[in-house]
Amino acid sequence: MAGLFRTKSIKSDQAEDLAVLEFQTGDSLGTTTDFDVNDCSNNAWATLFMVMEAATEGGELSFPNSEYPFTYAPKMGDGIVFYNGLTDGNVDGRAAYGISEVTEGSLKLAKIVLWEKNTSCGSRRFVEAPDKDEL
Repeated sequence: MAGLFRTKSIKSDQAEDLAVLEFQTGDSLGTTTDFDVNDCSNNAWATLFMVMEAATEGGELSFPNSEYPFTYAPKMGDGIVFYNGLTDGNVDGRAAYGISEVTEGSLKLAKIVLWEKNTSCGSRRFVEAPDKDEL
């Protein structure tokens, strides 16, 4: 299936293989990121979700560390893209996301993470999300 989403401009060492995430009733995903600040071989810079099936209830995608935290109820056919890094090369804690509990139906997401492979950590660091009181 990953081959369907490859183009000449996205080479196999510039993206993860396409993954399909399935959340059944009762499933959720706690806040997570698509990068590891200590693993410079995977410098994720963007994540793309494509909604293959939307939950009847629940299964909202949330960005709790965003400058303006929000929750989004994905609909079938939606595409959601977000950046994992800052323009200076540091990873961005505001890119953390989670998926709330699916309370009815199921949620299926196709996911691909684009990266710069084999980059040097150099001065790369994790930039914390701002304190909610500072917003």
